[in-house]
Amino acid sequence: MRKISIENDSIEINLIEFEGDEDQNKILVFKNKKNHYYAIPLFSSIHRDYWDFKNDSILKQIPKVNSTFKKEFLNMIKILNFKKMNFWKIYNETFLNVLQWDFIVSKNELRKHYKIINMNNNSLIENEDSGKSLKRILRNISDLEKSFKNNETYLIYGGGMIIEFSNIDNYNFKNKDLNIKCYRQDMNLKSMNL
Repeated sequence: MRKISIENDSIEINLIEFEGDEDQNKILVFKNKKNHYYAIPLFSSIHRDYWDFKNDSILKQIPKVNSTFKKEFLNMIKILNFKKMNFWKIYNETFLNVLQWDFIVSKNELRKHYKIINMNNNSLIENEDSGKSLKRILRNISDLEKSFKNNETYLIYGGGMIIEFSNIDNYNFKNKDLNIKCYRQDMNLKSMNL
């Protein structure tokens, strides 16, 4: 479990991890000043419908999740009234300090991520074709490079995925929609015992 307190210790973000969970699911729990809580599941990448991965297909053998990361993240901000406070603090503390993911701040840094392919050793699903996986990863990088033309695009890498946040300033100050897109960068490959 990892815990961060911000805003004079009246707001907390907790990461709960489950030992022995082969699927590697986690939960982020947010608490606001009024002691209201909101939990966001961080399912592993096999739950592709939850992450709504771009350039990817859903696995039929994995039970459907009735929500998405984007929906849960936006609900958390709204319900806990985090939009009116400094959204950037929640964003930074959640991804940088609690999850310990990396911010991608340039196209050159993004291009390095097509060389980083996380191997996911999940026994619930079959091995993926490496050629198809590489094409998906390269297409993700190409799509994300185009996003860097927009000054309001922020990329975060962790857990075998890249999450793109865009339109944050308009969301904070003009009540426009916050855009969140997820891209899977991992490949399922079971280890072989000899």
